[in-house]
Amino acid sequence: MRRILVLQHSPGGYLGVLQPPLREAGFALHTWKTFEEPAPPLHAGEIDALIGLGGVMHPDEDVAHPWLPEVRALYRQAVMRGVPVLGVCLGLQLMAQALGGSAGPLGRLRVGFLPVELQADDDPLLGELPDVLRPLSWHEYVAAPPETARILAAADGTPQAVRFGELAWGVQFHAELADHVGRWFEVGGDALRARGVDVDEIAAELPEMVETWQPYGEAIATRFAALAASV
Repeated sequence: MRRILVLQHSPGGYLGVLQPPLREAGFALHTWKTFEEPAPPLHAGEIDALIGLGGVMHPDEDVAHPWLPEVRALYRQAVMRGVPVLGVCLGLQLMAQALGGSAGPLGRLRVGFLPVELQADDDPLLGELPDVLRPLSWHEYVAAPPETARILAAADGTPQAVRFGELAWGVQFHAELADHVGRWFEVGGDALRARGVDVDEIAAELPEMVETWQPYGEAIATRFAALAASV
């Protein structure tokens, strides 16, 4: 059975809408909970694909989160091996660092269902998505990809989807959006309100946006599974 290593960086971070298509395609999902487990259950040479999720930490907090360098190494090794890779939110930032670019503060907090413009019609992973999306964004750092990467989507002048080589992608938005995200706003609501975010408006919109996003998330996961199965 083909194996996907999933990097989970926060207790509330799950594969969400991405999980069912991956399981239906016959993949075994092995999760490394970096926030509580000292080492991954599989190493780069043992996997057929790699998915890295977001987290509450930033990509420059290696001292507070000493597993970050190993995560970057996993991204680098997986790309070198030519297996499909997908990094989400923090995952995109860490991939950029690992593959010759960088990541740093945006200078503001970007949270909500905000527009993203895609130029990815010919892309094997994101090509089924419409030209304009309103996915869930929640970040205050952004990636600066290496010059060899291709930017597939942008918003406010910042990269929102990037392709690194043939089979590696990172998206700044939360492609895994599903019902579990509601808990994020319950837990982090006060901190967001203190920074001027209208949490109540986002929470009210969440059920409809989860439903709207489902076919897009499923399309991404289905294509990713097909790519992983073909390598």
